[in-house]
Amino acid sequence: MKACRETAAPKPRSPNRLGTPPLPAAAMLLAGLLSGAAVPQAVAGEGYKLQINGAEHPIGLDAPKEIVLPDGTKLEIVLTQDEYADYTTENFSFSYKNIYKPSRSDLGSGIFQTAILTPHGTGVMVQEYNDLNPSLLVGIMIKELTKEEVDYGYDYQEREVSRKVGDKVIEGREAITRYQDESWNRTVYAYGERDSGLLIVTFVEKDYAETDAALLEDFWRTLEIY
Repeated sequence: MKACRETAAPKPRSPNRLGTPPLPAAAMLLAGLLSGAAVPQAVAGEGYKLQINGAEHPIGLDAPKEIVLPDGTKLEIVLTQDEYADYTTENFSFSYKNIYKPSRSDLGSGIFQTAILTPHGTGVMVQEYNDLNPSLLVGIMIKELTKEEVDYGYDYQEREVSRKVGDKVIEGREAITRYQDESWNRTVYAYGERDSGLLIVTFVEKDYAETDAALLEDFWRTLEIY
């Protein structure tokens, strides 16, 4: 008979750093958040093509390129990119640094989601509702975003918040979760009309609050709601 070997029980692990547990109840609200993560775009080699009079010339971003035309004329071409880019839907718009790339997903049931994140997990998520006023979803979203951490034993604080966007005032809730040296700040705002509206979520961990501040600041500074 083989001897039995006793093994130690695995140590409990802290909830995932994004704080977005794949719970069935939150499937519609949080679907696509991780898949929509945007990371700085790497530019390598000649990833673009320039057409001149039907002729294609490979060219790289910020890389000077000499092109000789059929008549012998030499041109020095430099392809550059603006620091900021604009993102626009029929319901809202904002500007962001071009090192990030927003992603948009169709969640079904008249809900569209835009997400933009840093490699550290700081980000913004905007959900557009075409058949529902999302104001009543603020509490549900904030609870689902923090449920795993609260269950694990994180300290939890929540308060009402409001913010002015243009001539509109949006209201919501802010949640702060803390455990040892980790602390997350999450806000959920809603702008609702009769049967439509926006749910706006931001999240940042304290260690990256200063590093990633520009992403959130740029979003709020340039956000327009239509």
